[in-house]
Amino acid sequence: MSLPESSNVSLQSENKPTVHESNDKQGELKNSDTHSKEQPEPNDMQAVLKLSYMNFQELNENIKNAASHLRNSCTCLRKCYVDSASSVKEFVDLRGKITNNAKVYTEKILPFAVLVVRGVKDWIETYEGLPFEIFKEDVNDFSTWVSEQHKLSHFTARIHEEILKSFKIEQRNAINTLKALEENTILNREQATPSRYSANFNYFLANSPFSCINKDFMIKALKELCNKIAKNEEAKLAEAAARSIDELDQSIEKFIRSVIGIKDFFNILKNDLSTLVSNPDDEQIKMHYDKCKNHANVIINNCISYISIIPYCETDLQAIPDEFDKNYVEKWFEEKNIEINGQQIPLSEWGKELFVANNSASRMLS
Repeated sequence: MSLPESSNVSLQSENKPTVHESNDKQGELKNSDTHSKEQPEPNDMQAVLKLSYMNFQELNENIKNAASHLRNSCTCLRKCYVDSASSVKEFVDLRGKITNNAKVYTEKILPFAVLVVRGVKDWIETYEGLPFEIFKEDVNDFSTWVSEQHKLSHFTARIHEEILKSFKIEQRNAINTLKALEENTILNREQATPSRYSANFNYFLANSPFSCINKDFMIKALKELCNKIAKNEEAKLAEAAARSIDELDQSIEKFIRSVIGIKDFFNILKNDLSTLVSNPDDEQIKMHYDKCKNHANVIINNCISYISIIPYCETDLQAIPDEFDKNYVEKWFEEKNIEINGQQIPLSEWGKELFVANNSASRMLS
């Protein structure tokens, strides 16, 4: 968005050197040329401030999309959990890993997803509630606070990328579980091949008095048939889990894109505020203030809508039983390594470096 002409401020006029010999036009031109090389043109500040109408539109879309994708992700997580007794190792392992990662999301990641949008809401409410004269005096502190929100949104996007990797592994595990169940001669919906025991059992039921059936043989045949039916149900559940994880992956990927969009907005905002701190100018600060204030109502409403879906997300996640590896969940931030500046460091260490000045975020790492 271009700035109106009335707000263009000549930065030369404040620091322009005094010309003692007014009749020496050549000397005056020389001073003016020298000054023009050292100082920005009047429109340079206008070119540096990047926050535009389109940025605000994108921010609103990203908040709305993030709410939708977060809600869908939590619903998919609930669907992924498979509550069924099983004797098949692959099936038991799949269920355990899905539950562990679902609890990581519930206890470690969802709070950051909430904090990011609360931060957006707190930021924009400042422009509604704080008079310009006070905002102008506090713009330096406000710039520092916005930098912390940028770090928070960056960290939130990154931890979602890491948990997404875990869920993609579980999707492959679900497919492998299906194969393992099939290799164990499981009944499936398309074809059921009865064993010798169950075939003989059916023959005896059709052609013999009940008293003539060998009870041990009958029990063995029944157990085998029931076991096949049970394993077939496990196959159905594993297949359903695989489908739910696929939908979950897509929802988390879309949520990540929305959070990255929020992060990018804060990056532009952070740079604009840094510019205003470095080159304080009342008219430019007022233009920034008014621009943000004009968009405040819509952004606040979108943030409220986002926050309102959190109880539904928590309800979905609470439906997953507490049978999980508590050590895995507690140690997730410490044991999950990411590459930062070419080095592998734990998520917890990176988070602590980012959140030195953000107590709320720092506490959530422990």
